[in-house]
Amino acid sequence: MNRTMLSHAKLPKSFWGKALTTAVDLINLSPSAPLNSDVPNKFWSGKDVFYNHLTVFGCRVFIHIPKDEISKLDMKSKECIFVGYGNEEFDIRRGDKLDNPREYPANLDPVPPPLEHNDSDDHKIDGIVDDVADEGLEAQAHEKPAAEFQPRRSTRVRRPPSRYSPDDYVLLTDGGEPECYKKALTHNQQDEWLKAMHEEIQSLHDNHTYDMVNLPKGRRTLKNKWLYRLKAEENNSKSRFKARLVVKGYSQKK
Repeated sequence: MNRTMLSHAKLPKSFWGKALTTAVDLINLSPSAPLNSDVPNKFWSGKDVFYNHLTVFGCRVFIHIPKDEISKLDMKSKECIFVGYGNEEFDIRRGDKLDNPREYPANLDPVPPPLEHNDSDDHKIDGIVDDVADEGLEAQAHEKPAAEFQPRRSTRVRRPPSRYSPDDYVLLTDGGEPECYKKALTHNQQDEWLKAMHEEIQSLHDNHTYDMVNLPKGRRTLKNKWLYRLKAEENNSKSRFKARLVVKGYSQKK
């Protein structure tokens, strides 16, 4: 299974461990015959499992960059490569550069398109060497006609360029931030998001953000939307779940 995943993603053998970890995660989320078709993760934890966070190994992903880390004209996302599901103990957040990229690859600049090895440059170099050697052969032919000349060849070791450098990969460590209220209710960490929403509602009540009034005739209410974010603590501990209830002000008319 590892070999198939690496071949399909066209990743080097150094990512064998990432492919193995991903394969184990998928097996633990699949029905098991020894468990009477029960799912191992559900059997061990006693909680329902969710599949909305699953992503194809080796596919391209776009990592959202927080607004406080970019300027107005900067790109809001970066294109990377998905190489597996992480663990909270790694304390790796999307959009961050890892301290040790050799151990855990991080997402940096957008991933370049795949490159195919072209030996045309090497052939040109060899041709130049051969031409120079041939000229030397002609010069020596007048002095030693019987001498047999062996043309020189380039001794440079040819290595095909790797498709991606270690800095072009990313490790996702969570199921992502929900895009809407419905996805938050089906998220694999729905309890944390529900707690964050309750805290937001309580904060609105405590600060007297709004008053309940009757809707005037001929008027329409403005719709609202939930925004979900994972905020890192100052001591680099576990991320904090934040939920914000905002009004869609763009639908307001004068």
